[in-house]
Amino acid sequence: MASRREQQERDEMLQNRIIYSLPTRMGNWNEQLALREYETAMAKYKMQHCRLVVQNVKKVFHSVLKPTSLAVEAPSVQFGLNYQLKALASPSKDTTSLYLSCLLNETDNDVIQHFQQGCCFSASPLRIPCVRNTFRLRSPIHDEVDQRVRYGQDLLIEIYESGDGEPLFLRSENLSTDTFGEHRAIRMSKFPDIYCRFFSMSTKK
Repeated sequence: MASRREQQERDEMLQNRIIYSLPTRMGNWNEQLALREYETAMAKYKMQHCRLVVQNVKKVFHSVLKPTSLAVEAPSVQFGLNYQLKALASPSKDTTSLYLSCLLNETDNDVIQHFQQGCCFSASPLRIPCVRNTFRLRSPIHDEVDQRVRYGQDLLIEIYESGDGEPLFLRSENLSTDTFGEHRAIRMSKFPDIYCRFFSMSTKK
């Protein structure tokens, strides 16, 4: 049987023991407060380093929606001038004109704020000339600035501006087992290989 002194020492030890560690927060209110403090600190850090979603979106809009000037309407098309690529009239009842436009996905906004290799394309009803829907025609053989484009002639289609300053060209993707029987997708490419070559043709039958 324990002596009175041992019993007293045991009671003092149990009374002074640390049940929880010091950093532990108790109660739901304290947890919510800690979470709010963490989110505030992270938002402040992202704001200082320009990583907020709203800041990235503003950069994207400033880059890809910057106004451009198109070439003056003329009977012929020339290399090196700015043009928009308009889709042919659809046989459906929808008469909305669609223009080829480069696309930045929502997942790309956290990484890039301008067009780079691999960006996709889409058809957009936006007619106002801007960076995303303005293109130049280039000759794959030699520089033919201010020279007319002839029917059946090979050409490269270059977007008006890119993120790193290097020219980006439209590239037709190769067919695969997953995309067999579908229209080929087009993406941006830094390398003007054979899959970047298109040719001009008349739409009149």
